[in-house]
Amino acid sequence: MGVVVILSSTAAYLAGRFVTWKHERGEALNRQDDYKGMDLHTWMHEQLEINEDQWSRLGPYEEKFEDDRKRLLKELSAGGEALAKALGQGDREASDFKQALERVNQAQAELQELTLDHFFVMKEHLDPAQAARLIEWTHDSITHHHDH
Repeated sequence: MGVVVILSSTAAYLAGRFVTWKHERGEALNRQDDYKGMDLHTWMHEQLEINEDQWSRLGPYEEKFEDDRKRLLKELSAGGEALAKALGQGDREASDFKQALERVNQAQAELQELTLDHFFVMKEHLDPAQAARLIEWTHDSITHHHDH
């Protein structure tokens, strides 16, 4: 059970990262192909050729997404710490364990939903060719296929 929690927490964290729009410079996604070391913001500039009008329309969504994502990642981290502490007590039936697990699950679910909602918002502001490339990149990021 603990392994499942750790793996699902990691998956939620990675899902939040791969769709993040406002990476600090130098923060890179862990990719194993031609995009190695490239964050999504840079990738979008270089591969999707997003124009200024699109960026101006996406800006408010990006800011809200980034704020919400950071809040949920903090909650996920805090829930993970509480879960680790509860695991250390060794009682799976303890209320602290159940509450911490629920906290992690709730933050994960919210982060996954936020990420998917943001993906669809982004897609609405792209032309069909850009949207197709975003879908392909996102699919490949999730499934770890890097045959570009």
